[in-house]
Amino acid sequence: MSLPSFLRRENTRKEPSEFRNVLKKYMEHFGTGPNTEDYSYSQEEWIKMMKKCIEEDYPIEDIVGY
Repeated sequence: MSLPSFLRRENTRKEPSEFRNVLKKYMEHFGTGPNTEDYSYSQEEWIKMMKKCIEEDYPIEDIVGY
């Protein structure tokens, strides 16, 4: 299994992206990050799902079903 391209170190920018900001908030809220390896959602889809999870206080597993 491989990481989505937007999570690969060589593709990250020096300044925090919206994805990285939302991921940091998600990890602070739930104490762990979402498992992105098994899914092919776009960066925008991950951002939308993580924001909804934080706002409604349920983990990403409730959306992706693993």
